[in-house]
Order: sequence, then C-alpha cells, then structure tokens
Amino acid sequence: DCPPTLAAPRSHRMRVAIIGAGPIGLDVAANLLAAHPSIRVDVFERGLTVAASVREWGECVTLFTPNELNVSPAMAAALERTGRPVADARACPTGREYVEQTLEPLVDALCSYNAPPSGGAGDAAPADGASAPRFRVHVGALVESIGRGRLRKTEAVAADGDARRAAEPFHLLV
Repeated sequence: DCPPTLAAPRSHRMRVAIIGAGPIGLDVAANLLAAHPSIRVDVFERGLTVAASVREWGECVTLFTPNELNVSPAMAAALERTGRPVADARACPTGREYVEQTLEPLVDALCSYNAPPSGGAGDAAPADGASAPRFRVHVGALVESIGRGRLRKTEAVAADGDARRAAEPFHLLV
C-alpha cells in the first residue's frame, strides 16, 4: 500500500515535456514542480486553449465525480500556494466550469513557479542559473514525433545490455 513516488531527477538541469494540458497533464506538472525545485516543465497542448477537449464539453457534460476527486492534492496545493480557492469539493462541475474554476487558475498558479525565488520551499530557481521559466504551456502545439537522438527503435535496447539509449535525451518535433 505504498504510494508511488517520483524518482529524483538525474540532473539538476532536467527538463520534462508533457503532452496535453488537460487535467492529467497539469496534475503531473503540479507534482513535478512541487517535488523538484530545479526542474523545468513544458506542456504541449494541441488545442488552442488549456484543456481544449474538456472545454468543448461546455454545459452539455457534467463530470460524474465531485471536485474532491477531480482535484489532486498537488493541484490543491498549487492553487492554495497562490491564494486561489479550490472549487466546492462536493460539486460535480460541467466541463466549462471545471476548466474555468480549476484548470485555468491552476495554470496561473503553476506559472507562479516562474517568479524569482522568495526563499520558501519549492521556490528555487533552476540551479544552472538559466533564466528560462520553470513552467510553460504551449497551445496550438501539435507534437509530430518523439525520439531518442539518432537511435532507431531497435538500436541500443537495454534488454541487450546496451545502456546508450538511457543516455540519449528525447527530442520532440512540434
């Protein structure tokens, strides 16, 4: 019954790409930013807005679970960190309400990680001194391909005892 934990980044300059700025992608970003003070997170969303698919549900679709199950502890902590209220725990919002009351404010809260450090826990700037923001959402970004450097799918497979694949960074074609 031990909950899963996030592995510590191998490098203080670690960058993470998340595909999709919906509830799951934003939850992953909230967890990573809170747990790893020097990580940089880029979220790529094909739609023209955050949570574009959920937003399309509009008033026609009501979530069948209440907010207390739709807002993870990491999401709630990020919202509270910036003084934003968490939506009514018992309410089952529509798609539009979920986006407007939770996901859009969450993006604003996660952007607060880009502010200069104030000395509090979780506020550290990237250790490599880079001025790049720790959190960004790229909307209208279609990820065409993801690969590991110049390696083909069958090259440097760990099962064959070859560790080169793990050393190769991922490349995204957006």
